[in-house]
Amino acid sequence: MPGKKQKQKQPSAKTKPSSRVSLDELRSLRMKAQGLVKRRPKDALLEVVRDLVGVNAQLPSAMALSLRARLKGLTLEDLETCRIQDRRVVRTWCMRGTLHLVQTEDLDWLLAAVSPAVLRGAWRWLEKRGGLNEERARQALEAACRILQKEGPLPRGELMEAVTGQLGFPVQQAAAGIVHLNGLLGRICFGPDRGAHSTYAALDRWLGRKVTFGEPPDHAALARRFLQGYGPAAPQDLAAWWDLGLKQAKSAWAALGDELVECRVHADGAAEQRVWKLASQAVPAAEPGEHGPSVRLLPAFDTYWLGYADRAFAVPPRYHDRIFHGGEIVPTILVDGCAAGTWRYEARGKGVDITVSPFTPIPGEIGDGIAEEAQDVWRFLGLTPKVRFNEPL
Repeated sequence: MPGKKQKQKQPSAKTKPSSRVSLDELRSLRMKAQGLVKRRPKDALLEVVRDLVGVNAQLPSAMALSLRARLKGLTLEDLETCRIQDRRVVRTWCMRGTLHLVQTEDLDWLLAAVSPAVLRGAWRWLEKRGGLNEERARQALEAACRILQKEGPLPRGELMEAVTGQLGFPVQQAAAGIVHLNGLLGRICFGPDRGAHSTYAALDRWLGRKVTFGEPPDHAALARRFLQGYGPAAPQDLAAWWDLGLKQAKSAWAALGDELVECRVHADGAAEQRVWKLASQAVPAAEPGEHGPSVRLLPAFDTYWLGYADRAFAVPPRYHDRIFHGGEIVPTILVDGCAAGTWRYEARGKGVDITVSPFTPIPGEIGDGIAEEAQDVWRFLGLTPKVRFNEPL
């Protein structure tokens, strides 16, 4: 998180010679890694989820809109077909103990790498807030899995009623923690929605195979994949993104050795920043804005904001609290990799009201880009749009 700057120490890895990059170039490289320079065709859905090492899925609508911002012509039906029918992506808990949509092929090793601190926190929650001692917590976790194996996907309320009936003591207070920890342990995932309610499924039954954890977690592989989707970055960023200890993050960096290229970031009035990218990552042929501004309407909790300990590279400090507050990350207008305002939408019958709140006056070319993005949000949601621009505050 933005705060007091600390002097960065170079990882012990023997990296290739450093290169000098501007703040604009840093944003450009990160946008390219994030799939935000040019939209890919919608049939690249799996590749995009893989490249990002998962898409934040705390809010299903935001998860879907994150993918819309990166895939041309994607529909909600495409996404649900991939998740529910093909089951090539899974919505479950992963890094930082939060919900993500991850590629099924990645699930085993990603869950194996979940931080022990996250697991300890999940066990503590069951005791402190769920009211279950360790013995009862284990019984409830196992009972939930048995029931889902037998019955198939169930909403949380029905699942907890069945667990209570089987064990003879109430578990409703611990419901959120039971599904959460079972998810982190590779036992439960989200199934198909039942009306307005989510359902939970036994993971191995849902996938048709056992989930196996490798030992020990391969943090070097994790760092490599992180840099593919978020680089250039620093060990502090990996630590914040995955909830990994900084010492472990630096060790993972060191293990990559000459796969890394150091980049020294220079910005007016700011101390030099040292970040690293993979040597295999090419510099974009065209910078965002070279052929007109690159405009995206990013949803809440978009991955562009979740991979970095310090977001000042894309958010001027005076606007920080407009985007990040109370544990929330609000929907953001992104112009050439920099936050230019916030936006929100509200469905009204068959229509959707989109309200845009820029930080500064919007030039016509950028306004046109925002309007095009709003039209695509409408297409994606299947609603008729109405766009309103607020005056800058």
